[in-house]
Amino acid sequence: MWFAGLGYIFGWLLLFLAAGHIIPILVSLAIRENAVIQAFVISGSLIFFLGGSLILAFRQVAATDDRRLNFLTPIVGWVALPVFASFPFLLSGSIGDLPSAYFEAVSGLTTTGASVFADVDELALGIVFWRAFLQWLGGVGVFITALAILAPLNIGGMHLLKSALPHGEGRGFMPRARGVIWPLLGIYSLLTLICTLLLWAAGLPIFDGLMLAMSTVSTGGFMPYGTTGDPVGGFAVQFVLLIFMPAGALNITYIWALAHGKGVFLRRDAESTLFLRIAVLAAILIAAGIFLASRAADFGGVFSTFWNSLFLSVSALSTTGFTPVAGARLPLASAIILFALVIVGAAAGSTAGGIKLLRVGAMARHSRREIHRLAHPHSIVPLYHQDRQISEHDMSAIWFVFFGFVAMAALGTIILSALKLPFYSAAAAAFTAIGNAGPMVVVMDPAFPGYAGLRDAGLWVLSFLMIIGRLEISMLIAVLTRLFWRR
Repeated sequence: MWFAGLGYIFGWLLLFLAAGHIIPILVSLAIRENAVIQAFVISGSLIFFLGGSLILAFRQVAATDDRRLNFLTPIVGWVALPVFASFPFLLSGSIGDLPSAYFEAVSGLTTTGASVFADVDELALGIVFWRAFLQWLGGVGVFITALAILAPLNIGGMHLLKSALPHGEGRGFMPRARGVIWPLLGIYSLLTLICTLLLWAAGLPIFDGLMLAMSTVSTGGFMPYGTTGDPVGGFAVQFVLLIFMPAGALNITYIWALAHGKGVFLRRDAESTLFLRIAVLAAILIAAGIFLASRAADFGGVFSTFWNSLFLSVSALSTTGFTPVAGARLPLASAIILFALVIVGAAAGSTAGGIKLLRVGAMARHSRREIHRLAHPHSIVPLYHQDRQISEHDMSAIWFVFFGFVAMAALGTIILSALKLPFYSAAAAAFTAIGNAGPMVVVMDPAFPGYAGLRDAGLWVLSFLMIIGRLEISMLIAVLTRLFWRR
């Protein structure tokens, strides 16, 4: 029965993806990109037909509530949907091979922002919009996965995630997903609209502003113009982004609560406070590293150094990956701080990647308690996240996610190095991929040759790491065990 339920849910996912083709078709119609229109029409029709067929075939057993279905839905979704999302790239001729097209689609849907396109300005506008829209759709998938699957099933200690949404959504995946998507889609769209208007006021064309806003709110990082490694814009544009990158990195249910006059949730949120503290502290350390290396002139002077350091800090911690300045090489100490920020990530319940501040805070409190026990071996010190007690089971799950995250990134580094990528470039690519902060690779390693220069095997490895960054390693390992498949 779980197989039928999975087919039914995946059918709906395909229908949503097919519906997403309508907007780039309209964009391409407006500027008469005939080849791109044809690509989207064919792609959308094929996906719509397959999705509709799955729904009709399995609608009689759609109400099944199998635990295996809850695990397999995000896995199949994150792995299989990019195959269909890559159709417009292939059919339009923008990308000529499946590994590159799949990589680009995975990068968009996982809001990673790594791209095989070196110069976006050479692409058809409909394809540029599709990249940005994939990130925006992927952001919806990220908070549905977190709030409708990871938190209810307590995967990786995620039951500690607090939601400001009303409870009682139901036991099955579909009722929980509906209870999440309808309240949050409105606030997600509103944030995108406000960011678009402010970027327009800051001097960007309205359409570029819309695509950049979708990249920002989804913490994706795809640039709608320029070449890889180019700065994201002038001071006014960067100021707007510095406001909305944290908005995308916070628990979206708290932003929903704030919009409904319940700001108490956000004021009491430990993750938002920790985000601000880490971002400011990291910015100071990054700037200090630049000054000690006597490279402040490369960043435009004292004020510009502090500004760029703060922007880089927020960009890395939110895993957006925007670059504020081009051609300036960070000293090793500052680059290592960016590595750490990408690993940490932002709030659970946001579209950002990384381990999540919830887990990092829990690990810090757990480590502090163990140090306290050295002096007081018989003491009993309970751990809390806000008003919820953290059990030993939760801590085991959290530490497992941390070590799994680092181990997979290290394995990816080894494989990429074996594929003739320089070690530092391999490490930067692997950690930014699993942290879903793809554009940061150029900041950490200006000598990185670009994703387009990687072998097909390297693209598959990085695609897998990006998906792992969204799935939680514990979920994937559980599915691979024999016990999972027993009745």
